[in-house]
Amino acid sequence: MCSLSENLLNSSLSVWLQRDFITARVITPDEFHVQINGLIEEFKRTTSNELVLLFKLMQVTNLANQLATINSSNWEFIVNPIYNVSLYNSLGFGNPKIYQDQLYALTLPRTYNEENCSCVLQSNCTRFLTYPYIVSNQLINQTLPNFLGGCLPLDAMLQSSFSCFYNQTCLSLLQTLIYYAKPFPIKTLFPSSSSSSNRTVETILAEFFVEKWVQNVSFDHYYEECAPKLCQYSRSLPFNGLYFLTKTLSILGGLSTLLRYIVSFVGMIVIKLVDRRRKRRVAPYPNIAETNSDDVTLNTIPNVPITAIEINVDPIQEQIEPSNNRTDRIIAICLCLLVIVAIVVASVISTGKKDTKYIPITTSITTLITTTEITKSTTTSAEICYMTLMYQSEHYSIGHDAKSFILRDLNGDSFLDLAVANYGDGTFSILFGNENGTFQPQQVYSTGNGSYPWGIASGDLNNDTFLDIAVTLSKTNKIVIFFGHGSYDSFNRVSHKLLSACPDKRDEVRLLKVHDLNGDGRLDLLFDCNNPNFKTNYLAVALNQGDGCDYRHRDLRTVDTWDIESIVFSDFDHDGKKNDIGFCSGEKKVFTYSAINYEEVDKANYTYVEDKIHGTPQSIIRGRFNDDDFDDIALVSPQSDGLHVLLAKGDGKFLQHIYHINNSPVSVVRINFNNDSIDDLAILHSNQTIGIYLGTKLGIFSEEKISFQIGENCTDQSFRWLSVADLNRDGKDDLVLIDPVVQTIRVLLSANCNKHF
Repeated sequence: MCSLSENLLNSSLSVWLQRDFITARVITPDEFHVQINGLIEEFKRTTSNELVLLFKLMQVTNLANQLATINSSNWEFIVNPIYNVSLYNSLGFGNPKIYQDQLYALTLPRTYNEENCSCVLQSNCTRFLTYPYIVSNQLINQTLPNFLGGCLPLDAMLQSSFSCFYNQTCLSLLQTLIYYAKPFPIKTLFPSSSSSSNRTVETILAEFFVEKWVQNVSFDHYYEECAPKLCQYSRSLPFNGLYFLTKTLSILGGLSTLLRYIVSFVGMIVIKLVDRRRKRRVAPYPNIAETNSDDVTLNTIPNVPITAIEINVDPIQEQIEPSNNRTDRIIAICLCLLVIVAIVVASVISTGKKDTKYIPITTSITTLITTTEITKSTTTSAEICYMTLMYQSEHYSIGHDAKSFILRDLNGDSFLDLAVANYGDGTFSILFGNENGTFQPQQVYSTGNGSYPWGIASGDLNNDTFLDIAVTLSKTNKIVIFFGHGSYDSFNRVSHKLLSACPDKRDEVRLLKVHDLNGDGRLDLLFDCNNPNFKTNYLAVALNQGDGCDYRHRDLRTVDTWDIESIVFSDFDHDGKKNDIGFCSGEKKVFTYSAINYEEVDKANYTYVEDKIHGTPQSIIRGRFNDDDFDDIALVSPQSDGLHVLLAKGDGKFLQHIYHINNSPVSVVRINFNNDSIDDLAILHSNQTIGIYLGTKLGIFSEEKISFQIGENCTDQSFRWLSVADLNRDGKDDLVLIDPVVQTIRVLLSANCNKHF
């Protein structure tokens, strides 16, 4: 989805960037940014719709055609019993009629959730996915947060979110579901915002998986292309009451003279109108004498008195004249008020008028870019280091080509000693331990020329309270026992030999374990018989008859395998007997056998479980890796860089967890590094480092946060066979390993530390 989104977005963006932005006039920067941002949002919306519609088409096609999924998540098929397909994993391997003819079967739609959402009606019916997990001796179902399954995987995935990938615990639990895949490194994501971790896949898809858009828009480039000769802008000023008041008063003061003339002029007009009305009420004088300009001479009568003549006025005319006078006065008042209002409005407009300036425009320059930003968050966590490993400077010489070693108190002085099988020398070496965790120089015991000793083990085989040593001679197909007697030179130089350890003379006897297999109180021998020519491998037992010299042989020809690498004993089926065995082989599998009747192994009275491993597993160990009471298993695979942890269910079966380990892990041991009730793991890498993986009650191991460099030079041969023991009796686990290059033993002693990692 992310790749498809990226391709579509890049192609759409390249086309969109070829478009021109044209305006009829030069617009302001604000208008420019508004229009450009609108175009960008339109581009996002249309391109997103194009991508979403593609997936909508697939969803509609699947629903419309009622296509069934391979895991029958939307349709359940009930096949006719005549085909007998119950014995096969898929229909194609059943009766030939199944793929030659039509397959007749009933189909029932699946339903999900409490609402009984049916897949026949809609394809987005979903439910939260769960998986089994061991917690406190109980197998319970864990729910993956916001991770859905349903009718169609595509629809369910689109409704899910990636919130689990932002939580280390959830991510580790999720990793347990994919043990069938090759190990690959995982990293916890860090959200760029509070809501990014809860977004659904459909939302992320609609956003092209783009976490952040960076868009640079340049108004300067646009302005340069338009090249205007003049550009102006207006700036709004806030209203100033004091300025308005002073402005108004100044205007009124300057207009007082003009107002006086205007009022006088209006008054004159009004007076003339009034006088005119008054004249209409007086009648004209009558002609006293008629004159004739041509032939009549005006005779003047001197001293004739003039008598006023009263003229009678109509009452209606007297009522009209007062009404006209009131109208004239109203008109005059309105004219005055109009002048005053005009002055006030002019003052307001003048006060609030915007200042206009002619200046060049400059803005910041940006470029339109669409990118997907990948944020790598780095967090530093301070965890208290309860232990550290101190490299012991002294190296202890051993023989050539050591194949295995053990750590036991061989001489009874309460300090652990070390015994090594030297494959290339035909010897084994014993290094007695000191109180301070150091070892004395080796004492060499011969196993014979051409014997090629491989496996070595110790135990009180003859019940004399002293530990004995048993060694497998690979090429001569023998097991030799050196009985101990508790002195400084604590073992007999002459060995007791068990001839023909493996029934087939062509087999090589290699690995060796000492354990009470049949519960009779006597230690027995468990070894493997390997035929390198035919690549066959099987286990065999030698049951102790009481004196450590006589044994009864039994073959565990249980399963065809080859190249058994490592063996452990435990109580995997939780029946109280710790005689169950687990081993890893070159077939890329781990086998566990429970409830074995070692007296009658030929009757196959046992149960076994096999788990597939990526690459060739080696260095199998047992431990308590969660908070239950069952012994679990851990091993490493150098070929696939994998750490496999098998959590026991208590019935002989396991839940497998897988982790990706860098630098080719070659050996793993159980160690209590942080002083809690859960075992931790120390892993030896091919690059001559030891990494510490801290365990949790959930059975999840944290990423490697603590590592120790134990080698100085990079060589083709790495260190081998990491082992753990308390060498100096301080209550802390120490580490011992073999350096095959210089043929020495190296020791790392544990110590308290106040450092923070």
